[in-house]
Amino acid sequence: MTTRTNLLHGLTLKRFLTALLINALIAAALYRFVWDHNFGSAMVSTQVVGLSILLSWTLASNWKQTRVPPLFAQLLAVVCGSAAGGVLVVFVKGYDLEHVIMNPEGLINLVSLGIMWGAFIVLIVVAREREARAQAAMHQAAAERHLHGKQLLEARLQLMQAQIEPHFLFNTLSSVQHLVDTDPPAASRMLGDLIKYLRAAMPQMREQGTTIGREAELARAYLAIQRVRIGNRFDFSIDIPEILLERRFPPMMLLTLAENAVKHGFETKSCCGEIRVTAHETGNELVIEVRDNGAGLATDCPAGVGLANVRERLSTLYGEAARLTIEENVPSGVCARITVPNQTPAAAAGSAVPAAGAA
Repeated sequence: MTTRTNLLHGLTLKRFLTALLINALIAAALYRFVWDHNFGSAMVSTQVVGLSILLSWTLASNWKQTRVPPLFAQLLAVVCGSAAGGVLVVFVKGYDLEHVIMNPEGLINLVSLGIMWGAFIVLIVVAREREARAQAAMHQAAAERHLHGKQLLEARLQLMQAQIEPHFLFNTLSSVQHLVDTDPPAASRMLGDLIKYLRAAMPQMREQGTTIGREAELARAYLAIQRVRIGNRFDFSIDIPEILLERRFPPMMLLTLAENAVKHGFETKSCCGEIRVTAHETGNELVIEVRDNGAGLATDCPAGVGLANVRERLSTLYGEAARLTIEENVPSGVCARITVPNQTPAAAAGSAVPAAGAA
């Protein structure tokens, strides 16, 4: 099937009106010098020649051929349009053709003026179109780099999720093995929490987004396991309004905040404390906080590798619309806060999370 080329493509009303304005400006600038102070005559000549140039240039721009370079073809179209426009001016104004042939200076001046101004304007238009294409290509390349960076980051996340922190699993299973001999009921509860953790974590290995409810369930199972493993040094609570449970949220970020609260807050602290997980919405933003009253982050590692990864992922996913904030929790401990755009609920409902998840 052969497709026809539209030779008038681009001849829009805006471009037509722009040509009329440019022709009028040329007439206003030169009518005293070229047309003997006759502005009306100047307007007729510039409009006829200018519109003839516009038509021929449009035809040359849309003519699909490979023998002549496009820019040369467009400049040649300006010459042809100027010549054709000059001849049309002779007929429009009713000049005697024989007199014009015998005295061609006026026609030559008109055509030369059309070629000069037409070529100048065409070069400007071509330069602007090339600049616009270059800008579009640059933006497209930047968008592709951003997309590739996002895909690479998500691939790294999925790899980390697939590993499911073997040392955490080994430590948990070792604790279960110890409790089997010393406290069988506690071993049974810990094994149940591990099953809940794996059940919540496994589906997210293949997803780039999940719900607050499922993330909170994952954090609840993790905190229950860690609470027993390190000797009941902290209690925890999860307080998330039911209306927020199905809101979209990036996977594994809440778990990272919970991990840091345990690692930096209570693994090296002997006294008992508390970890609180809360969520609320503020305008168009969704805020999740993990607050603890433990030892806090070490001064030589104020952010931690996990938190640095969270900040990098937020930047890739949302740009400046999301942020991770780390603050001191008075009188002790840390408050880690993730703020993301408030998205619509996911299609699939998340797991329900109890208001208080202390084991």
